[in-house]
Amino acid sequence: MLNYDTGSGQWFLVPPASGSASSLSVGSGSLAPAPGVSSGAPEATYRTQVSLSRGVAGYGSKWSFLPLPYAPADVGVAGDWREDKATLMVYSADTPLSGLTYTVTSKESDAPTQQLEQSSRQIGAAGSAADYLSRPVSQERKLAAIAAQITSGATSPFDKALLLQNWFTTDNRFSYTTSVHLPDTTAGLIEFLTKTRQGYCQQFAFAMAVLARVLGIPSRIAVGYTGGVNQGHGTWKVTTADAHAWPELYFAGYGWLRFEPTPGGAGGQATAVQPAYATTTPASRGPAGQLPGTTGPGSIKASPAGGGSAAGRHKFGPALGGSAASPTSRHGGGAPFGLIALVLLGLALIAPATARILVRRRRWRRAADDDSLAAAAWRELLDDLADHGMACRASESPRAVARRITSVLGLDEESRQALERIASAEERARYATAPQPSGTLRRDVGTVRQAISLEADGGTRWRARLLPSSALAPARSALHYALDVFGWMDAAGQWLRRRSAAGRAGLADKAG
Repeated sequence: MLNYDTGSGQWFLVPPASGSASSLSVGSGSLAPAPGVSSGAPEATYRTQVSLSRGVAGYGSKWSFLPLPYAPADVGVAGDWREDKATLMVYSADTPLSGLTYTVTSKESDAPTQQLEQSSRQIGAAGSAADYLSRPVSQERKLAAIAAQITSGATSPFDKALLLQNWFTTDNRFSYTTSVHLPDTTAGLIEFLTKTRQGYCQQFAFAMAVLARVLGIPSRIAVGYTGGVNQGHGTWKVTTADAHAWPELYFAGYGWLRFEPTPGGAGGQATAVQPAYATTTPASRGPAGQLPGTTGPGSIKASPAGGGSAAGRHKFGPALGGSAASPTSRHGGGAPFGLIALVLLGLALIAPATARILVRRRRWRRAADDDSLAAAAWRELLDDLADHGMACRASESPRAVARRITSVLGLDEESRQALERIASAEERARYATAPQPSGTLRRDVGTVRQAISLEADGGTRWRARLLPSSALAPARSALHYALDVFGWMDAAGQWLRRRSAAGRAGLADKAG
């Protein structure tokens, strides 16, 4: 964990506390409880087996730090390891990481977003959390103005945290790049926030943590790894490419909660994902639930496939356009091609919706047993969510998806049970020795799809029907191919018209 030092103006690694009173021996029983988490706070429990490759040596510190999901409750590992009670880091001065295999039972906040919003109206910064409020003093007024503008209208500290996170990841305000040369100072932070707006996880994590402290929310930086890439069968591969830094903010009753301001996906930190409780926009922002100028969770920002004419886009027009004074153009010889263009345009417009229907039918037709039916139901659910602007992240488990969707949409009892059956079937198909009976899965998918559609606004509902996001990628490819075909047909037609005109001219010369 990293904390901010007002003296040097930089972030530093929090060293493990010395003395047995500040640490616990790992393997002697349950580990220290996560700080700040009340006994009644909802939590999900996970069990993970970790295998480290040979040659892994950690961060070059005199300690070896064990990679663990936060917050670890029990660790089964060989060697002499201790846990720091304040940060829950598990470390050793003697045991190397290379080739180590161990198991960890961890707990993660499972509180719905609404509960976090309501419960966080009073920030508890007593005890050790108060040590995580120091911040730069030289530019505090400027930082305070930026933080206030971003979180204007938020009604709770948790709302402010969500708005801070979303400010970095929406509307293309910031871009991800590892080629940055900003100093690790307050001046570098101001430049990142107001001018360059380019960086990688370090800049995004530090910036959100500082802005949170300016708002009075204790924060710290965690350094480690993302969840990596899913290899199937419950296995995830984590490499040095997944090394990451992220901010954690403290809320009384729930402890330290992870947030993800670093852009993810192909254009960002590929495997960086937001936790389920942080994937919504604060309800306090009004019916649209979004900052001015941003695209919220319930909407799709659509744009044409390309600009200009088909010929211009494919570089056919300028070279093969022909003369405007040609007899063919004066007499409307291009009309059939205009009709072809209209037909192709009509086909392109219905292609996404048609493709979505065909994929759905083929998916169910190929599902012959309980295992494949569970997979088909799960893929249909993911596509339906993507079509309505609620795409899921690769790292979300079926159970996490079900919790998030139930929380966001406020499903009725019938729809909630249908969603749970779909998630349970997928979970069993992935991890159990035998899948559960498919039962009503196909009907359950229809029930959930209808519930999602009813909760969406009119624009989102029609986009989901006519321009389903799950089918747009192949539809774009089809449109590109169609425009290519049209361009070649148009070019061929112009070439034939020129040959025909040249032939008539030659006959006229001979006749003369």
